[in-house]
Amino acid sequence: QTLVENAVKYGVERRTEGSEIRIVVRQSVDGFLIEVANQGALAANSSSTRIGISNARKRLALAKGERASLDLSEHDGWVRATLAFPLPA
Repeated sequence: QTLVENAVKYGVERRTEGSEIRIVVRQSVDGFLIEVANQGALAANSSSTRIGISNARKRLALAKGERASLDLSEHDGWVRATLAFPLPA
């Protein structure tokens, strides 16, 4: 939920021409991958504290273990938040 809220707040709301959010969920042999992407760019030299993403990483580690990860990236005009976690034992 936090990742979708961030995509709306930092992606959709900042684009006057409208935007799109893509949500992809995949299961592999090792675990799950969830990607939330929005059109836009990561804000360079932003005054953002990035506390939201830090808190999300901490909650993810508590819920899914230390092998879980949450990465933020930008590529080809899309900002992607990618969450990965292993299958339960």
